[in-house]
Amino acid sequence: MPLSLRQLAKSAWFYSRHVQVRLLALPRALPPLRRALHLPVNRIFDPLTASPDSWPGRLIRLDPPTTFVRPLPALPYDSTAARFFSARTAAHCNASYVMEFSDAALWGHDTGAIFTSAGEFVAAASHDPCGPRLHAVWTRPFLPRPTHWAGRTLYLVTPEATDNYHHWLIDLLPRIGLIRRAGFDPAAFDRVVVNHRDREYQRETLLALGIRSDAIVAVTPGTHVRCDTLVVPSLKHHNQCIPSADAAFLRQTFLGAARPRAHKRRLFLSRADARIRRLLNERQLHPLLLAHGFEIVSLAGLSVAAQARLFAEAEIVAGPAGAAFANLVFCAPPTQVLEIAPAGWLATYHWMISARRGLAHTIILGEGQVRPGLPDISARSRDLFVDPEKFAAALAQVIAAAEHPAPSEQLA
Repeated sequence: MPLSLRQLAKSAWFYSRHVQVRLLALPRALPPLRRALHLPVNRIFDPLTASPDSWPGRLIRLDPPTTFVRPLPALPYDSTAARFFSARTAAHCNASYVMEFSDAALWGHDTGAIFTSAGEFVAAASHDPCGPRLHAVWTRPFLPRPTHWAGRTLYLVTPEATDNYHHWLIDLLPRIGLIRRAGFDPAAFDRVVVNHRDREYQRETLLALGIRSDAIVAVTPGTHVRCDTLVVPSLKHHNQCIPSADAAFLRQTFLGAARPRAHKRRLFLSRADARIRRLLNERQLHPLLLAHGFEIVSLAGLSVAAQARLFAEAEIVAGPAGAAFANLVFCAPPTQVLEIAPAGWLATYHWMISARRGLAHTIILGEGQVRPGLPDISARSRDLFVDPEKFAAALAQVIAAAEHPAPSEQLA
């Protein structure tokens, strides 16, 4: 099968990156030139395989790697999409741990970049789409002259979390839970490096976890710093899984021991005020939703604590795919989920949370061509249109399941 223009462009881009990395390996291989340009050495440091004698600090191991088999979502009208989800039922979660480095350096790239005292690149603390050996750090002819930070620094740079509620809640915040489990107090660090846009939910959640606003430091590619002590919680190898410990941490943090009043609320998550992925015929669905007791809700302006309580009380959660579905982590069986997803951009993000929490997850697709293989990244931002009859039928099935849950689902 011939390659598409997109695949050809991607291959050409990877090839050019590879050539660039090879060419720039030479100055890093010459110590005097490398030091003058403030570059790392041509080695990757693996915290899990490095011998204790060579460790420039200490490694605190927490959880071993696990594999969780996710039950497939219900796909009542879209058997083609089942191929995509069937290939992703096994969720592989890597080991969790916390690294403490002495005299380490960080560079303020948005995918993350830290180096040991010997100048080795710690790839496990960074995610680049090209992988660790083609990371952006290897494409730099020089780095800024490093400055110095005294004391203890906590490093929380998490790709995609800068301005996305889902990745902030599901991928970044649980790393603070790892810090606590390793025996560190988040409030005790002199500074905390975190990628953010100073959103209200970001300020609220960091404060709830004991991180002072005056300790938060944002970095840029012009930032290159040597730290007396740098503490780094492990980063998930990919964002397509949520470990059970992460879900438990979020629930304990934002729900505590409080019990929901009842699993009786029916929520439809509106994206009418969103910039992208709006449901074009949402208003057409409102009479049906209201007739079945649904609340049409927009989460803009709600605190994370309020969102957590809202979802904890939900009997049904429905709506077009969006970051608000990250709050499914606060739901519990027998909550039913009905997600309207873009046909051209299938993703596991919301289903993976439902599977971890034991929620029944149904997906119907908006109009358009289904892409069970390589997703169309542009479809992620397009507005949706859902067939009203298909939606009504799927909603009826979800309501029936909510009103008559199976005995195994009746777990508060």
